[in-house]
Amino acid sequence: MKLGFKEARGDIIVPVMRDRSDIPKLLKAVLSGYDIAIGSRFIKGSKLVGHPRWKLSANRLYNALLMVVTGRRISDFTNAFKAYKGEVLDGINPSSRSFDITAEIALKAVFMGARMVEVPVEWRGRSKGEAKFKLTVGASYLATLLRVWVEGIVGRALSKARRVVW
Repeated sequence: MKLGFKEARGDIIVPVMRDRSDIPKLLKAVLSGYDIAIGSRFIKGSKLVGHPRWKLSANRLYNALLMVVTGRRISDFTNAFKAYKGEVLDGINPSSRSFDITAEIALKAVFMGARMVEVPVEWRGRSKGEAKFKLTVGASYLATLLRVWVEGIVGRALSKARRVVW
């Protein structure tokens, strides 16, 4: 994903891990003025099929923590299925090496003041193969949250200091 974001060109960037008819809804949201449209599995109108209970519980808990930390009522920061204005991605340099990249980008966008909206999508669990996401990845999500939160606080403090000094 990092290489894809780095190489992507265009007004709107949509990372796609699957063939989905939900893409037009994401594009419509960005074209209506939002910086990021998040495909949400957890809002009214969404459809969630075959999501393992342990994974769902961990995901809901982490997203609730992100709501508290960011003050944003976004229920699905972690879903990779999003549409971004290209200019928003230009200002974000993700350092994550795992699935937490999706949360890192969204968190950094929050600190940049990005306008976000959730769009209901359909999500289906795997019917074949084995998912690479494991519960142990949760530690990297928490580390990313802490790192980006501290970076955001420090960035705001430096920005205020520059305004006072200059």
